[in-house]
Amino acid sequence: LLCLVLGVGLGCLVEGWTFLDGLYYAVVTVTTIGFGDLSPATVPGRILACFYLPVSVAGVAKAVQDIAQHASMQWMLRRAADVEDLLKSAKASALSETDFLFLMVSKLYGVDDRVLAALRRQFSRLDRDGNGTVDLGD
Repeated sequence: LLCLVLGVGLGCLVEGWTFLDGLYYAVVTVTTIGFGDLSPATVPGRILACFYLPVSVAGVAKAVQDIAQHASMQWMLRRAADVEDLLKSAKASALSETDFLFLMVSKLYGVDDRVLAALRRQFSRLDRDGNGTVDLGD
């Protein structure tokens, strides 16, 4: 929303466009459609556009990423409610809380199984007394 407001402001205040033209410019710009039919013509407008364009496109890309990640997480959490499906996904007959967390982190955030295995090996190296916890005694 901020990206759109800045684009409208750039168009209206600096370029003298109507609100509708400013909104059109902002939407076409932040979505990277860029028809090229409306662009800053003044030197101040072009200078501001040099900053507005990359920041606004990155902002919209981040927003889209956050929305997609949230939707993916909701889908995974709904899927995680089915024990049979979870066990099949883990290729196990039972899951500890730790195994569940590892499974969910790997699925939700795309953490590779090799990374998780490396983390488990690191924990084992740190847990010198083999009691399943890492403390100052290790």
